[in-house]
Amino acid sequence: MKNPISIVIVAAFLSCGMISYCFGEPNAHDLHEQCHRRAEELWKKGFGINDVLKKPGGRVTKKYEYHYNETFKKCFYLTRSDIVEKMDVATLERLFDVDDKKEYGMFTGGNRGTFAICIMFVGKGKHRCSSEDEWRELVKVYMEDAN
Repeated sequence: MKNPISIVIVAAFLSCGMISYCFGEPNAHDLHEQCHRRAEELWKKGFGINDVLKKPGGRVTKKYEYHYNETFKKCFYLTRSDIVEKMDVATLERLFDVDDKKEYGMFTGGNRGTFAICIMFVGKGKHRCSSEDEWRELVKVYMEDAN
């Protein structure tokens, strides 16, 4: 009778193709999928599943986007809430590192673009901005990969 341990090792090798593949680093697609699942889980825990909340005199629309950044090797997600009351609209965006559950920055704007303020909590000191376009430039580093 053959050694059962040898049979298990051979079976594992054949089912995986290569041992290094089985135990190696996940590929880019796997990392993006893991990022998606983790961001979705955090979103549901923190914000629930309703995208639109109706309230007296208005509504709050919530959404998020995620991105696995290969440069930083981190999963980020950006939340956005648009608060509409009568003729006023306010926007709140927050950028998070999914794995460390760390907030990287926040943007608040409203009154049809008449005011905006943002702050990034990472990097060399705090970065401030005064428009949504400036915020987008700061966030791009985390939510897009350099080409």
